[in-house]
Amino acid sequence: MVGTPDNPLTQSSTYSGKVYRLSSTQGSLSLEFLRDQLDGTTIHLDPPSEYEEDDDLIKPDVFKKDGQIKIITTIEDVEIVGNGSLRALSGNIVLDETGSVVFRDDRVLILDTESVRFLTFSDGDDYYMVLIAGRNLVENVLEIIREKLGNLDLSLLEVNLSSDDIEHIADQLAEELLNTTFQDFPQSSINKKYISGRGYQSEPEYQEEKKRGSVRTHMMATQEIGEGEKVISISEDALVRSYSNMELETYLTLIQEYLLPQISKQSTVTDFTEPGDQSTVNDFADQN
Repeated sequence: MVGTPDNPLTQSSTYSGKVYRLSSTQGSLSLEFLRDQLDGTTIHLDPPSEYEEDDDLIKPDVFKKDGQIKIITTIEDVEIVGNGSLRALSGNIVLDETGSVVFRDDRVLILDTESVRFLTFSDGDDYYMVLIAGRNLVENVLEIIREKLGNLDLSLLEVNLSSDDIEHIADQLAEELLNTTFQDFPQSSINKKYISGRGYQSEPEYQEEKKRGSVRTHMMATQEIGEGEKVISISEDALVRSYSNMELETYLTLIQEYLLPQISKQSTVTDFTEPGDQSTVNDFADQN
């Protein structure tokens, strides 16, 4: 990864991240508030029971404190960054992940450290957070930070794109389609189909699959963002992946200009309401 150390937005790399809408029951947010509340956060986690209760598992002292396995997640390097018209909150979520290895017939506990970069920015009156990591790691992070966000009256909402949304983005961006995943076929025995090639969007076979199934992912070549040809993919769960090097600012601009306009707005009141639970709605009504 290259770029200016004091401005993450200028760092150039391949990026893969999921987009979430960030909302608050308080009705307003600011990057300054988020910076002050998140920076330096430490979240203590209980180790999985299969590791803690396994007497045959060797637990190195480096992973212990006061004789107990300690697993933590920290939120670090939180700062407001800007480049041109783009202003965002940048930070890193550093988490310990448990595992084990076999060493000379003994099972040994290991803790691996993973880091997920997050960026939060506003788009009009709405705020979004991008968690930059692979899909599985992003889901692990969500489980860990959900309570911290809830304590701040914050919620991260899943973003879902329809087949039409993904195709509309491709219509704006794609010079050529490279790979498409289809699902939702009328035949229950067919789960997915793939078309791979280059520039097949006008082929009869592609048009026929569009009629039979729903587009779930498009990988495409584009010259609409950055300099030169870039290869990117957009998935139904708002996973945006760049297979080509680009500046982080360019990656966020891609999300802002092409993906966000396809996201339908949802009520911030119901963001915090579990099915059948009206307490949040009632509390909100009492305050207004």
